[in-house]
Amino acid sequence: MNPDLILCAAINAWLILLISPFYMGLVKKTKASCQGRKGPSLVQPYYNLAKLLKKERIYSVNSSWIIKATP
Repeated sequence: MNPDLILCAAINAWLILLISPFYMGLVKKTKASCQGRKGPSLVQPYYNLAKLLKKERIYSVNSSWIIKATP
């Protein structure tokens, strides 16, 4: 395989992952504007993702190994 092709595919994948929350924010902002509201900021999905990634996982004492193995 061509190394340039692999690099291009990796860059495209990262760009999609980085830009998609912005489009979610744009859709929410547009819907709120159509309804006459102010709506969330365009970067609010990024704040939400950062908040979710910082959260700690909490498991019950009675849960089995399957709960920990599956997302």
